[in-house]
Amino acid sequence: MQIGSVVNDLTFGKITLLEFGGFKTRIMEPESSPTFPVHPAYTDPTLTGNISRNRTDGAYQFGDSDKATTMLFHKLANDPEPSLRVGVGLDSNGGIKQKLKNVEADITRHESWSDDLY
Repeated sequence: MQIGSVVNDLTFGKITLLEFGGFKTRIMEPESSPTFPVHPAYTDPTLTGNISRNRTDGAYQFGDSDKATTMLFHKLANDPEPSLRVGVGLDSNGGIKQKLKNVEADITRHESWSDDLY
């Protein structure tokens, strides 16, 4: 029996994995993520913490989280056959498609390793 057939035979419920792209939230607002002065011993701009901190300063967030939430409640809640995975946002869909291409290439590359195993 293959794993896929086991998953498809489950009848106790159904889940949907929401795979979100980037959406504007309050995480970048000062009240949501307070910052504190850097300790003088850690001011070197090449330190990982400083690199990370500088990348998020003034970072632009895209995608309207309110629209995404409304869409999900209306469409997903009323979908009689919801999918296992739903990409939410164009960047998410693009990332998922690229990941699938990479997985397919990996499987194809090593497919012959499974020859004569059964």
